[in-house]
Amino acid sequence: MQSNNNINLVGYVGQKPILRRFDNGGCLTEISLATSTTYRDRQGQKQSKTQWHKVVAYNKSAEALERFLDKGSLLSVNGTLEYDKWTDKANQPRTTAKIHLASFTFLSGNDRKAEDRGHYPEPAHASGRNAAPRHSAPHRQTGRIPDYPPAHPEPEPAADPKVAPF
Repeated sequence: MQSNNNINLVGYVGQKPILRRFDNGGCLTEISLATSTTYRDRQGQKQSKTQWHKVVAYNKSAEALERFLDKGSLLSVNGTLEYDKWTDKANQPRTTAKIHLASFTFLSGNDRKAEDRGHYPEPAHASGRNAAPRHSAPHRQTGRIPDYPPAHPEPEPAADPKVAPF
């Protein structure tokens, strides 16, 4: 059987992403993504547990995340899980898990970039009729997805009865 390192998460962004640029022209951003699980304990009380995940994005994906995400934005991510091993100041070995972003989907609206609303991405290649747009790492979403067909189509002008339709 072939192994597979793939992780999918849907969660809320913990803070506004900060973009870091490098001398070679590349850039990256790290975001904290919170996921929550609810369950009932032995006494039947509803409990909630929140996990924080570090997501790393590069280049065009990093720019898009920095531009469109705010604290509390709902985001779906797909990537690979990697562990970084390092030694802290007390000379203790530490391990940090990171998700290296492969693709993402914005799941909540954003009013922060209202000037971008006139520019729409290409129609999404979705498997379902109402599926959300999915963006691979090299692509960017530049605004909200328009309604197809428009929610309020413009009325056609009334026909003049004196003019023949041909």
